[in-house]
Amino acid sequence: MADHYNQVGRLVYQTYLLPAKSRGDLQVTIPVSEVWKALDCVYPVYFIRDVLESRRFRDTYHVSLATLLPDEFFPVSFTFTLDAERAASA
Repeated sequence: MADHYNQVGRLVYQTYLLPAKSRGDLQVTIPVSEVWKALDCVYPVYFIRDVLESRRFRDTYHVSLATLLPDEFFPVSFTFTLDAERAASA
């Protein structure tokens, strides 16, 4: 399970977080459906949401959860604030 978790985290980092940090963005929005498609629909959407909502993800990638955009009962996108100071010291 840890490998699956890490695979989702690495994809999100490389596809969304790293480019946003390189551009100097302060926040980045990550649509769960796009992550799901990028992973060839291998992992269930709920697993991707669990990864993005986790404290482990935020600590590993130095982000803070800013907002969730819900669709009825479940978040469909997450907006994260990029923590430049923590990332620079890591």
